[in-house]
Amino acid sequence: MNIEELIKLKGEDYGNAEEFWTSVAIMWSELIDWSKKEITAEQAITMMVTMKAKRATNNPALKDSAIDIQGYGKILEDL
Repeated sequence: MNIEELIKLKGEDYGNAEEFWTSVAIMWSELIDWSKKEITAEQAITMMVTMKAKRATNNPALKDSAIDIQGYGKILEDL
C-alpha cells in the first residue's frame, strides 16, 4: 500500500485529513502555553489523547482509539 492509499483509507475511517488536523490543532492550542519553547511529556501525552478522542468521535465503531487512550492514560499515570 502506498502513502496515498493509506491516507485515503485513514480518511475513510476518521474523516477528511485537513478538517481532522485542524480540529486537533485547535484542541492542542488550548493545552499548551505557546510562550514556552518545549512541552512536557505529560502535555505530549495529553495532546495524543485529544487526537485519539477526535478519531473516536469521527468513528466510534473503531475501538483502536479507545484502546490507545487507555494506554496513554496508563503512561500518564505512571509518569
